Amino acid sequence: MRILSGGNVGIGTTNPLSLLSVGSSSQFQINSSGQIYQAAGINSSGTINFSGLTASKVVFTDGSKNLTSTGTVPVANGGTGAATFTAGILYGSGTNAVTSFATGTANYLPRWSSTTPYLTSTSLIYDNGTSIGIGTSSPSASYKLDISGAVRATQQITSTLATGTSPFAVTSTTVNTNLNADMLDGYHATSFQTALTNPVTVSGAASLSSGYIPQASGSTTIINSPIYTNGTNVGIGTTNLTSALTVAQNISVGGKIITERITSPDSIVHIGDSSIYIDGQNHKIYTATGYYNGYVTGSHTLYIQSLPAPNRMGNLILAQGNNYVGIGLTTPQQKLEVEGSISIYNPTRDGNISLFFGREYSGTDYGKWGIQYVTSGGIATNSLAGLNFWTPYAANNILLLTDIGNVLIGKYSQVA
Repeated sequence: MRILSGGNVGIGTTNPLSLLSVGSSSQFQINSSGQIYQAAGINSSGTINFSGLTASKVVFTDGSKNLTSTGTVPVANGGTGAATFTAGILYGSGTNAVTSFATGTANYLPRWSSTTPYLTSTSLIYDNGTSIGIGTSSPSASYKLDISGAVRATQQITSTLATGTSPFAVTSTTVNTNLNADMLDGYHATSFQTALTNPVTVSGAASLSSGYIPQASGSTTIINSPIYTNGTNVGIGTTNLTSALTVAQNISVGGKIITERITSPDSIVHIGDSSIYIDGQNHKIYTATGYYNGYVTGSHTLYIQSLPAPNRMGNLILAQGNNYVGIGLTTPQQKLEVEGSISIYNPTRDGNISLFFGREYSGTDYGKWGIQYVTSGGIATNSLAGLNFWTPYAANNILLLTDIGNVLIGKYSQVA
């Protein structure tokens, strides 16, 4: 304990701040008026009584930070401003007190007002726990919402019912003269045509024939078209239908003609009477006098030409009988006979252009002779460019005529 010259007494402190200070930093202080000036961490195992406070009242601080007690705490102090409440709804009354609203009609939702008492007893909405009624206190149990009165919507009314159930049920048979529903594509009822103003009729004294597809002959008249069907096949310009599509006139095609084999036999395009057959399934073009059950019944020479006769009888001839091929002539005498020059080239210009006498393959029946143009380094790293006479898979080079005019026999490079 320490007593200062000014009269302050300190317990547990050498620097008492009040008349009586307890604690190392004067946590508990009593001033010269005998009032508790500061108390930190008050703990009591019993009851602390304060004089000046009323029993069973709420205690709060006043404007001078003094403890006071009251039975009614204002709204500004976190209270309700009222001493008692009856059962009901609490709402702000516009003053410093919260008002209790206990009157009303069962099942009706209350309605807010902009003037006192701010909350009225009933609204138009009635809820019996199963259905909601607007404008009625007896909503039908068949509906979640039952409205007595007109309904207006400024947005779409959407139904999520599955297909098979009508989204609307109208019991009235009265005609609606102002119908404008989205299910009718947004058109007003006045635009609906109750009777045809421009009915389509058969042109003139003509009549439509069974099986013919009609076609428009004017803005309001129809006649028979050239298209005829018997229900299975279709004909254009003919009623004698022998295939899925029979055309009795010329055909002009601006795009592709595609045939596909759906079922046997193979997909065949027959051009002309006993003339050219195109077999897309087996990748063949041939001439024949007939085609039966997948077999050609006759054959002719096939001409492929770019100019009509007699200027050029045939640019490419596939001769009948001997299987000879002629280019630029009409009577080839060998397997391949060409009238004119032959050009062999490689578009990439990197060599490897060959003409083989026999097949390019190892074996007794292959690789007899070959003539090949090679670029520099085409045979070996230091090989020269030129025309190489060789036997494939035997001797790589027999004779090489180089691009610079040298002739090499048995080798592919020139030693200086």
